Amino acid sequence: MKRAGHTEASVDLARLAGLYPAGVICEIQNPDGSMARLPELIEYAKVHNLKIISIADLISYRLEHERLIAREAIADLPTEFGHFKIYAYRHTLDNSEHVAIVKGDPAQFCSQPVLVRMHSECLTGDAIGSLRCDCRMQLQAALKMIDSAGLGVVVYLRQEGRGIGLVNKLKAYSLQDMGLDTVEANEHLGFPADLRNYGMGAQILNDLGVCQMRLITNNPRKIAGLKGYGLEVVDRVPLLIEATSYNSNYLSVKAEKLGHWMLQTYLMTIALQWQDEPRTVTEWYKRLENLRLLAKTYNLLLQEEVRPVAKAVFGDSALIVHLGFEQPLVGNPDWYQHTDHPYTNAIAQILDTVALSPNLKQLEFIISPGSDPLIGLQVQLDRQTFSLTEQPSSVCDHLQTQIIYSFVDSTPCKRSLA
Repeated sequence: MKRAGHTEASVDLARLAGLYPAGVICEIQNPDGSMARLPELIEYAKVHNLKIISIADLISYRLEHERLIAREAIADLPTEFGHFKIYAYRHTLDNSEHVAIVKGDPAQFCSQPVLVRMHSECLTGDAIGSLRCDCRMQLQAALKMIDSAGLGVVVYLRQEGRGIGLVNKLKAYSLQDMGLDTVEANEHLGFPADLRNYGMGAQILNDLGVCQMRLITNNPRKIAGLKGYGLEVVDRVPLLIEATSYNSNYLSVKAEKLGHWMLQTYLMTIALQWQDEPRTVTEWYKRLENLRLLAKTYNLLLQEEVRPVAKAVFGDSALIVHLGFEQPLVGNPDWYQHTDHPYTNAIAQILDTVALSPNLKQLEFIISPGSDPLIGLQVQLDRQTFSLTEQPSSVCDHLQTQIIYSFVDSTPCKRSLA
């Protein structure tokens, strides 16, 4: 139950049959040399009169008949991100301890999709604030998102260093200081790139009554790792963290070698300010989530921007986001010069929709040919100013890079005299 794999399944089958817990596995190929998947294997079993079950069937049986976790405590957990309940669990096989940080009533979880984050422990990032990774930023962002949604779970799993442990992680850091990347360092120490498993987390979610989830992740392995446990992932919510001089190589390696989904193509950066600025973290993330859902309708990814250079360009009070894709740019980088280009049409419609937001004071945006627009900025950016009574799409027939298009509410503000 630690990993939903064929090796573990073969041993489990032998044990459940009352036999010695060992098995022999082999791979069956199709006539063209490709690996046979479940549909082909079902046909193969019919032809040769063989019995067949899936790993998901085996896990479902064990989950129904075995319980490998024990819930040991529940307590209130007020945090700077909102008020939660914290559930303590113990693994009955290895005695390891894990927690679930819960928002809302678990009795309601099975009736609707629940926002879920599977977070693996990172002492250096989560507790000490290390800038070498994005773990702390991801944990904090997930808590803010779940508090804003009013319903959700962060499962905090004790598997430090992608499963290799704290001391080995620090050894890997030493190797990275000598020039290896995060994957090469793990492999140099004799470990796979990622040793984490999500079986314990899946059982915790089952205990809390979660049936369907909106999984907060950039990691495709988490989605695959949860599907065999009776859990349905109905939506993948990206959790994109800004690169810094300390973690930029780490984030690039996660995208290139571990398959993590990251923003690789930048089309537009938007900065928004309201007459009624959000007063709480929850209000701020609710507006951010609304923007994410709007971008998603046009198949675009949204990433919040918090680097100092962005605040210098757009102002401290602005909510700044990038829109783009997880994949490298497909097509010409001069897409913005063509009014009939799908990207141009999409951003025009998004801008016009955002401009109608209640109490919007200022909307600014800058166009990018695909690369990060905040790298290589001109010393003196040109800023073209318009009234918010005009539709932002009106400038989309002559877009240029290195220009800030600024739409400002020209309505006079009413001020009371003391």
